[in-house]
This record gives sequence, C-alpha cells and structure tokens, in this order.
Amino acid sequence: MGQTQMSPQPKEMVHGEGGLATIEEDWHCDTDEDDFESADALDAVDEAWNRFRKTGELTFSETCFDTSAITSLYQKCMALQTSDLPQQNGSSPATFSSNKKKFVTRSITRIEMEACNFLDAPAAQYWIWYLQMLGPALQELFIIGIPNQFLNGERAIAILCGVQNVTFLKRLAVDRVDLRGRNMGHILQNFLESKSNKELVELRFNHCQVDNLMYVPFLNGLKNRPTGLQRLDLDGWELNTVELELLVDALIHSSSQATLKGLDLSNSRMGHLAFGTLAKLLSKMTCLEELNLCACFNLLEQDASVTAGFQEFVQQLKSNKSLKELWLCECHILQPMAALMLQALQENSSLEVLNVEGMLVLEDDRKHQKYAKPRIRETIIP
Repeated sequence: MGQTQMSPQPKEMVHGEGGLATIEEDWHCDTDEDDFESADALDAVDEAWNRFRKTGELTFSETCFDTSAITSLYQKCMALQTSDLPQQNGSSPATFSSNKKKFVTRSITRIEMEACNFLDAPAAQYWIWYLQMLGPALQELFIIGIPNQFLNGERAIAILCGVQNVTFLKRLAVDRVDLRGRNMGHILQNFLESKSNKELVELRFNHCQVDNLMYVPFLNGLKNRPTGLQRLDLDGWELNTVELELLVDALIHSSSQATLKGLDLSNSRMGHLAFGTLAKLLSKMTCLEELNLCACFNLLEQDASVTAGFQEFVQQLKSNKSLKELWLCECHILQPMAALMLQALQENSSLEVLNVEGMLVLEDDRKHQKYAKPRIRETIIP
C-alpha cells in the first residue's frame, strides 16, 4: 500500500445540555432536493431507520453515504417526539438540541456499518459529527469491511481519527479492513494514545490485513494508552512467535496489565517457543479471564521435546486462578505435550470453560487423535 498523508481530524463538537452535542454551523440541515445525489443512500437510511424503530438497532449494509443521506438521518432523529416512539426497557430518551427547540427520541446505543463507504470527505466528516451528536447514549460502534481508502487514503478520510473524538464509546469493532502501512499504524497509535476516548474498554480488529509497518506503532499505542482495556480481539492477525512476544511485552507494560479480562489471538502462527511467552502472559496479566488460542498451534511436524518455556506454561495452567475460559479449538499438538497440558487443566479448579473441539494430537505411535468434544467441562459456546 502506498504511503499517504494522514487526514485532518473533523472539527470538535460542542457539548450542550445533558452532555449531548449541538450541531455546528457547518451542518446544514436545510437541503434542496437537488442536493440528493444518491437515492440509494437515502433509501438505505429510510430502511435502517424503520428497522431501528422496530428493533432498537441501527444497522447499515453496503451503503455509500453522501452528506444528504447523513443529514436525512439527523433530521429523522430530530423529528421524533417522545410520544411517537414507546420507550424500551424503561430507558430514558436521548435529547437532541438545536438553536430553536428540543427534540427527543429513543437512545441509539449501537451502530453497525458493514461494507459501507462515503462519497467524499465531507460525507465522512458529517458522519463523525452525527456520531458525536448522539452523545453518551452511543456505546458501541461496529465498522465491518469498509474499503481502506475510506479509513486512510487518497481522499484524506481517516475515520479512526474522527472516531477518537466520539468520546463516550465503550466498544469499538473494526473488522475485515486493510490496516497495512506505516500511516495506518500511526493513525491507530494516535487513536489508542488519545485521552478523549478514555471510556473505551473493548477493542476488536478481527480478520484485518496487517503488516510489520503498522504493527510497531500499534503496539506503542497499546503500551502508552492512558486507560486500560478490558478486552482486545485480534483474531486472524496470524501472529508468529516473535510478534506474540512483542504484543505480550506491550500489554504487561501498559495500563491494560491490571484491567484486561479477554484476549483473542485465534488463527495465529505460534511455534513451540511461544509457550514461554504465553506463560509470561498468564503470570503478568492478573485479571485475564478468557484466552482464545483457537487454531494457533500446528506443531505436528516440530520438535516434541518439552522445553523450559512449555514447563512454565503448564505450571501456569495448573496454578492460575484468574483464568475462567481457555479455547484451544483446532490446535494441532504433539504428545507428550498435549497430555501434560490437559492434565494441568484438569487440576485447575478455577477454569470454568475449556474447549478443545477439533484439537488434533499426534500420538506416540504416529496416529492422530482428534477430539470431537471438550475433554473436561462442557463448553458454553456453540
């Protein structure tokens, strides 16, 4: 991916009554019909809004947003009165303020965008303003499969730079996107180091394209984050043993060391030397309750000797009192290593969920044994 300049951040919103943001002068709500460049986007907004009124979830799929479509979404928020929409689960309505009057609507707590993009840079800026306007009600944002140029590219649209100003988010997912390149790494670093998104506790970057250029800045961001994360999902990053060591080092020297409860490293490419690093992870991350290592080990062709690092890992599996869930699905492990691991896990009375479904073990007689079900304690996850 070619190097590009990091795009400027959108203007910061002004927060009004109740912690909600008022619309800036640059947001023009009076639009002409001639300005509606994309009928498909407007139709998508209408469909999404109708679903939201029925289900309480605002989702968009394969939508190309222009400024008119986002303005239409904003106007729908303003136009709803409390009497138009019954409250759900006793939740209080969110208030949107303008210069003339107040409007109320059900709180939008979660937004999901799948395979969406933006017509131009102003549309992306309008979208960030809209997210900020929703205020503390917005807790979750899922960005799935957005083309890379709309995160960091020729149109200078860096959504993550804007999202860091959506200050009340607690959960952010950015899945199936291209995060490669030094520029994207610095965007992620700035995002993680920002003090404005201190409420963010869960971060997910599953099945993204990554490379070495973005990895070091990303790790620096994790290490220097001012507030700790409770969950980090990196499924599909294909981390090797060295990259795992760098990640663990960043985590144990970060504010997340005493807060991280869940870590997903599924589909990594770990060798037998990774066991020492995993032992350090279990030893130092004192709040870790869930560790997902599905499809991380393919050791059938490697040396079966039990290393000091593996012995440390087994000891941690026996004695660790914080770990509640361990996932080893689809891992391929040699004997006697597999037997030692499973025996250690059986001795850990704190472990509540162990899933080894699909684990392939090479026995001493060179025959494969594949586990179809968990060896101990039934899994709670389908």
